[in-house]
Amino acid sequence: MQASFYVLNAHTASDTQAVLDFVCKLIQTVLKKSEHSLVVVDNDDARLVMLDKYLWEFEATSFIPHQLNISNAINTPDIRSPVLLTDTFPAHFDGIILNLSPTAVPLNNQLTPERILEIITPDNDSQQQGRDKYKHYRSLGLTLNHFKL
Repeated sequence: MQASFYVLNAHTASDTQAVLDFVCKLIQTVLKKSEHSLVVVDNDDARLVMLDKYLWEFEATSFIPHQLNISNAINTPDIRSPVLLTDTFPAHFDGIILNLSPTAVPLNNQLTPERILEIITPDNDSQQQGRDKYKHYRSLGLTLNHFKL
């Protein structure tokens, strides 16, 4: 299992739209290169709703099939599309997780993703959360990748 950290520079992460644009490009790349499902987890429901809207409008020439599932709307995620946007980590999932939440993915016997993707923005909170996640995944023996953008 591996975790990849994408560290955005101040120019790339200058505003919410730029970050959402990067997230959409990353989702598109994952879908092209992998046969696994992708779950995007974020504890910020408003940002998930914005990402849902942004995925519909992202590129006129391509469509990213996705589903929005906020836990207070549906308690048990039902992954029917290649991309699930949710605020909870799904049990029994072995695909790819794009983690936008401030905490590390809680790996256990039920949640064993193929790969974890983490995005780090240049603000102090995100950088500290990224360090904490990195240490956690390293302690679990995951293969770690680091990409500065």
